[in-house]
Amino acid sequence: MKKFYSLLSALAICTMASAQLEFSDDFESYTIGDYIGANSSFWTTWSGATGGAEDAQVTGDNASASYNSIYFTSSTTDGGPQDVVLDFGEVFTAGDFVFESDFYVNQSTGAYFNFQAESVIGTTWALDCHMSNGEISFQNGTTVMLAGSYSQATWFTMTMEINLTTNNWEVFIDGASIGSFANGETQIASIDIFPLTGNQFYVDNVSISHTPYVVPQLNGAMILINPIEGLVSQERFASVVVKNLGLSTITAFDVVLNYGTSSFTEYVSDISLNSFEEMTILFSNPIILGEGTSGLTATIAEVNDADYDDDSSDDTKIINVDAVKPADGKLVIAEEGTGTWCGWCPRGTVAMDQMARDFDGFYQGIAIHNGDPMAVPAYDQDLEVSGYPSALVDRGSEIDPGDIKVDFMERILVQPTAFITNGASVDGDSLNVSLTIDFNLAASGNWKIACVLTEDNVSGVASGYAQSNYYSGGDAGDLVGVDGTNWADLPGTVSASNMVYHHVARALSPSFDGYAGFPNSITFGSTFTFNFKFAIDENWKTEDMHIVGMLLGADSRIDNGSSSSIPNAIATGFATGTNVLGSTELSQFDDMLSIYPNPSKDFVQLSLNIKDAADLNINILNVMGQKVASRDYRNLIGAQVLPLNVSGFPAGIYTVEVLVNGALSTKQFVKQ
Repeated sequence: MKKFYSLLSALAICTMASAQLEFSDDFESYTIGDYIGANSSFWTTWSGATGGAEDAQVTGDNASASYNSIYFTSSTTDGGPQDVVLDFGEVFTAGDFVFESDFYVNQSTGAYFNFQAESVIGTTWALDCHMSNGEISFQNGTTVMLAGSYSQATWFTMTMEINLTTNNWEVFIDGASIGSFANGETQIASIDIFPLTGNQFYVDNVSISHTPYVVPQLNGAMILINPIEGLVSQERFASVVVKNLGLSTITAFDVVLNYGTSSFTEYVSDISLNSFEEMTILFSNPIILGEGTSGLTATIAEVNDADYDDDSSDDTKIINVDAVKPADGKLVIAEEGTGTWCGWCPRGTVAMDQMARDFDGFYQGIAIHNGDPMAVPAYDQDLEVSGYPSALVDRGSEIDPGDIKVDFMERILVQPTAFITNGASVDGDSLNVSLTIDFNLAASGNWKIACVLTEDNVSGVASGYAQSNYYSGGDAGDLVGVDGTNWADLPGTVSASNMVYHHVARALSPSFDGYAGFPNSITFGSTFTFNFKFAIDENWKTEDMHIVGMLLGADSRIDNGSSSSIPNAIATGFATGTNVLGSTELSQFDDMLSIYPNPSKDFVQLSLNIKDAADLNINILNVMGQKVASRDYRNLIGAQVLPLNVSGFPAGIYTVEVLVNGALSTKQFVKQ
């Protein structure tokens, strides 16, 4: 049996002797069936409740050495309920920390643990370790910091040597290094072992140690280069984190960045960086991403205008930058289900804005609203997501919006079958759109085309434009937008006057499924042009709108997309082609018409799908049958959403008459 201390004793030894903290447990001192949290002073559970479902029991079924180990398996769909924590007794922010443990992961299953960064567990995750089917990865959030492999159904030893002072994390499997990385979190306070769904694994011989850092007089350190990713030829601005690891206050330094043939220096002065304080430096010059994997080096120099500091070993960090070469002419489309009533939907807002910023010209987002004033029912009802927010990338599987980038990076590599050119013209209050599709590959099957209008910078004064925010207060963590706003600092309902929405779907033609206007067999070099007509709503700001084309393959996935501003499409010119009509066959006009929100204080919106181009007349009648408002639209076609301002109407019941091609339909709504 290996020697082990209780954690409290180990801390006492470290404090009194200024020596290395040491703790280990091989579980040989327990009786088989013991709950470790209930029979030790150092193991506990996430909730603090020991001796029950969260705790782990000692088993004699399988062990790395001697007889005992602990076993983890999930029995719920969300993982757990086992959730075992080893608290390190303090938050370590510097020095050399070593974690070591033996693992046995059953064949074709997995294992999981994480390091917590704060003494209060659940506050900040420092690092996640996922093991699955022989593959192991270490992640900070969704960013994979390091990946490798392990042997299934056999014991192996994992060692993590963590220099918290210089932020260097190195991982060894059975004594062989699988790599090192700089982590986004530079402190640790505990380890949490939690079986995810389908996990089955044993743990034995757990040990930790910590050697304090001896602080020199003057020492500026390069702690982190924030990860950089993107597409070949894109610009990216590097940012780094430097830390004062000396006793003297740092008042000035240089940071030198080298990438490929480019070299930049940021001169930082007139600062007061005290001992163990950090500072983030954003480079003012961008790097241009080159193809493949290239090293990026950042070095701190001239600390306090000295030629060198007292420890040069921590002056430099290196990361690999992997730039992806996109397929020629490819544009990826993400459709997101969202709503102002949805408190989690700010997560989707942030993700969509980040993608638009980071991948402009290669990506187009479409925010499909549900149950609010920006909803287009004909689009919303066919999106068919299971929850909000959710997203589809090129009509793939439903995902969380936070995973849009993952799917995007896969789809941007897929060579499209055809390219789309957008053209447009304006005729009165109608927008005529042409989508010209040039096939660079032969195709077969039932291909389809669809067109969407989106608008940025959308706002409104009605209550329906106020955004619910479950991130308020920070209990759900930080959620920082592209403008630097942290949703955790915003109220639970962000007022309409403070909200601006982007990528908002305004119209869809002819339908979610698209128009089947292609032959079953398409030869290489074939060209097709399709024409769409949209009514321009008086509330739309066409200068903030985009025309989005979607070419749907025989598998119903989006093969390729197109996106252009309306002014740019007009500059390209409208091309005459096949007129695309509303494709939804409806037996009665009433089936096409819906009115919402109902009841309403400020507005109502009419949603209808017009099969053939037609003029439309709308009358609003009060309870006495008197006409109180009317609107006329000319030559409408396809799915339409028509807003009507009723804020000035007295409270009561109103009837909306809609006349299309001689067919009259009526709907009622209540004005509050």
